[in-house]
Amino acid sequence: MTLHRLEVYLDSYNSEPFVREYDDKTALSRGFDSMLEHWIQQTAGRRVDITTDLRVQDIRQQAASSIQNLISATCLRVKLIDPTS
Repeated sequence: MTLHRLEVYLDSYNSEPFVREYDDKTALSRGFDSMLEHWIQQTAGRRVDITTDLRVQDIRQQAASSIQNLISATCLRVKLIDPTS
């Protein structure tokens, strides 16, 4: 069985990530936008629209395995766009 993991980092891979794990790749889209937007707003301390205020800086794919599962991870490093620029 493959476990799909999504990690979103705000500004740096050293920051605390937003993490979601799913056993079905298609499950990533269900409710993901609102959860991510809420997490970024709490982390950034301001209101954010992820469709206009967020830019993907980097994407990494990783694969690992545990005793029972293959883990496929996608890691995104994102940056907020300055609303004044």
